[in-house]
Amino acid sequence: MFINKLVKRDEPAPLPEIIPPRRETLAQSVTPQEALGLPEVFRSVSIITTIVSSLSLDIRRGNATLAQPSWFSRPDMRLSSSRWLGELTVSLALRGNAYLQVIRTSPTENIQALIVLDPRHCIPNDDGTLSYNGKKLQRWQFKHLK
Repeated sequence: MFINKLVKRDEPAPLPEIIPPRRETLAQSVTPQEALGLPEVFRSVSIITTIVSSLSLDIRRGNATLAQPSWFSRPDMRLSSSRWLGELTVSLALRGNAYLQVIRTSPTENIQALIVLDPRHCIPNDDGTLSYNGKKLQRWQFKHLK
């Protein structure tokens, strides 16, 4: 007759929660351009951008698909829609922000185009406007994505 004993083994303690250091304690900050120099960052941003660029876009209200405005299939006439989505995605991935210039003649007019702005040159102002390359855009002339 065999007697089975339950033997407790000493298990290692679980790893403590890993918390990244505060930004203030880092010896050096990294710019988005420097981050893209790291293969892991470059590949990650590349994968995300490729996936987003290949998405099809629809306008829906509930389950109904709505007619697309003329600018929707190509928001910026200088870029293909996939290139436009790619630029927007890179801006969000590397900066955490994206700015679009809304092209229309007045706040009540229909949108004619959406141009992705370089977030390095966008400066939000206290009055709700946006300075971009020395030009002041009113609230109806831009959209901030985050």
